[in-house]
Formats: sequence, structure tokens, C-alpha cells
Amino acid sequence: MALTSTTVRAADLYVSGRGKIAELRELSISIKPQGERVNTSGGTVKSKGAVVTDIDFSTVIPLKGLSVDLFKIAIGQEDLTIVIPFNATRYAVEGTLDEATMKSIVQSGMTTGDFKFGGGEPVEV
Repeated sequence: MALTSTTVRAADLYVSGRGKIAELRELSISIKPQGERVNTSGGTVKSKGAVVTDIDFSTVIPLKGLSVDLFKIAIGQEDLTIVIPFNATRYAVEGTLDEATMKSIVQSGMTTGDFKFGGGEPVEV
């Protein structure tokens, strides 16, 4: 089954107490229901668990006039909310950065990064 979307839009990044700080232009989302298969003498059943969400992203565009230091946000374990538009619906996921990997390129004067976010169940907003 192919996933379809009429319009692809950036996700929004919010920091608790500071509001929206950036847009995420390139991300990968994994939703895990966390159910477990249980084998019993009466057969096999599948339990239902808490839903968790993992989001990996690399392209972060700060809002005009703001700078974003995701390295500090990761160290401080600040609470984040990522709002993801998908198939004409917006979903909010609350969590924190689990990993921030930075890469500095002296020749071009650029710093880039890859970020891993972990949160709970997406909520329609």
C-alpha cells in the first residue's frame, strides 16, 4: 500500500516555554505500537502497548530572527513538541532529543547535524 499526500509541508519545532522556533524540512518518522506477542497454551495473542514515536531529522530552518542551538537543547534535555502535517491532518508529538550528532566542515565554514527525537503517541491537533 502506497502512502499518498496531496501537499508536503515542513514540520514545526516548538520548545517548551519558548514557542515555535524552527521548521523541519527533512525528517523520518517511525511510530511503534509496542505490542508484544504472548504465546500461551491456549494460543498466541498480541498485547497492545503504549505508542512511541521516533523522529530523525537533519534540515532545521530557524524562524526569522531566531537562532537554534539544538546541541544545548539536547544537553539540557529540554521538552520539545514536533507538529507533523500528514495527509491533511496535523499531529503533535511531545518528547526530547535522544541524540544530536554534529559535523563541522572547516573549509566551507558550515556546521551540520543529525538529530534523533523520542516521544509518545502522536495526537491530532
